[in-house]
Amino acid sequence: VRYSVKESSYCYYDTIISTHLSPYFQQTSLQELSATLIQDLIFTLEMRHLSASYIQTILLILKSSLKMAQAKNYIIDPICFFRQSSFGPYIHAC
Repeated sequence: VRYSVKESSYCYYDTIISTHLSPYFQQTSLQELSATLIQDLIFTLEMRHLSASYIQTILLILKSSLKMAQAKNYIIDPICFFRQSSFGPYIHAC
């Protein structure tokens, strides 16, 4: 779904999804998604030595996607995450 983003932003987001999110979650249904699984994704991204700002961009795209999935009733229970601490983002189940 395309909203009001520039073409270059759309291409950037699409690259992030196809490079990082789709391969990681390819065998995971929305109902199986958990805070633990997302924490594991963060750990995996950190082990790849990606920058903190790039990881935050990946997580922002994931968060936006999950909000849209919830709005369309594809998932019922939200995953509350991206609470900032001095150690970075952490995730927890609601």
